[in-house]
Amino acid sequence: MAQVHGHRGQTSRIAPAAPRHGSAPESPGSHARGQTRPRQQTQGRVKTKNRAQAQTLALSRRPLLQSLDIFFTLAYHALKQFPVYTPQGRMTTMTTTRQFAATAALGSPGRFALVVLLLLGVGCSKAEEAKNPKDEKLTVGYIDKTGKFAIPPQFDDAGPFIAGLAAISKDGKWGYIDKTGKVTIPPQFEEVKIIYKSSDTLTEPLAAIRIDVKDGFGSKIGFIDKTGKIAIPPQFEDAGPFSEGLAPVEYFNGKWGYIDQTGKFAVKPQFGWAKRFSEGLAPVRDMSGKWGYIDTTGKLVIPLQFDRAAPPSDGLALVEIGGKWGYIDKSGKTVIKPQFGEARSFADGLAAVWVSSK
Repeated sequence: MAQVHGHRGQTSRIAPAAPRHGSAPESPGSHARGQTRPRQQTQGRVKTKNRAQAQTLALSRRPLLQSLDIFFTLAYHALKQFPVYTPQGRMTTMTTTRQFAATAALGSPGRFALVVLLLLGVGCSKAEEAKNPKDEKLTVGYIDKTGKFAIPPQFDDAGPFIAGLAAISKDGKWGYIDKTGKVTIPPQFEEVKIIYKSSDTLTEPLAAIRIDVKDGFGSKIGFIDKTGKIAIPPQFEDAGPFSEGLAPVEYFNGKWGYIDQTGKFAVKPQFGWAKRFSEGLAPVRDMSGKWGYIDTTGKLVIPLQFDRAAPPSDGLALVEIGGKWGYIDKSGKTVIKPQFGEARSFADGLAAVWVSSK
């Protein structure tokens, strides 16, 4: 439980009151000899007694404050998972783990305020549902270029059509449909990853899917073919799409490698992160955070030197150095020096770049 502690053991020094105009400030030796100050001594004893009473009271309240702190924290954790719907109909939660991590340091008073705000949000959400019951959730369908529905709205979520199939979600599970709306792969997966559209025909396994496996370690990622049949059993922590016969996968040790269509490792797990192949090269990152490029045999052909990197496209690869983006060719030679605040890969001879408007 994160808490913010003040600097304990330090006392603040209060400056003496300014002297009245025309009088000199009082010094320790300014009293006449033999003069006593019994009233000030009495006040000192009273202050000491009051301080001791305050400390005793604070100690007696400490268990109560700790209990309240625990209560507010547990309440916040529970409320942050309360489901609400966005204006687009997507289900979300009251807040996110990242937001909680940023606000947990506020301590018990801060969490108390957050709990109150979240309760107000829950009340508003319930009131809104009561007012607009038809708008609490939207469904997804597909339209043609005339604006008419080719596939009626019926899904909770949906992806784009690629190679004649689209990923759809119903009741928290993902499957696939064809362009007529017919379900070709029934919703059964916890997660699907959009495949890389390298062509209009798909000869490689369709997509990486995540399903629960009964091994005591939660869900794993595997690959299915166009019929929905498991082509590569779920065994990976994470994965990217198949491209040029290989797919990047994260194994149990947290390292990335590449598998072929049979599920065997073509490039053994050894990278901190890996992306898909394109034009014979794939960007990989070492454990220190630098990116370079390998070929399909796993050989490092462009040294690890970039802060970020993208797969080659149109013969050039987008790379970042020192917060600026530029382009290199497939030999690693700089073609367009890093100078853009943001950029996209080339496609059909053009690339979008962002420059300062000043």
